[in-house]
Amino acid sequence: MAFARQSAVAAPLPDGRVVVAGGTDGITARADVEVFSPASNSFLRMAHGMAAKRAYAAALPDGRVLIAGGTSN
Repeated sequence: MAFARQSAVAAPLPDGRVVVAGGTDGITARADVEVFSPASNSFLRMAHGMAAKRAYAAALPDGRVLIAGGTSN
């Protein structure tokens, strides 16, 4: 990961990768989105993060990722 985060959303994708979005760096909420690939054991930081910073959000586990709710603190 680009940084340590807590309270992030982790949503599994059908191909085995995992989207990790938002969370906090221990001080403020983040808008970053990364995708973890177990095949390469690495994270790819997405160029476009979320429109708003979010922690404690929820995600759909059906292959689509919906970040809704949460907090920006």
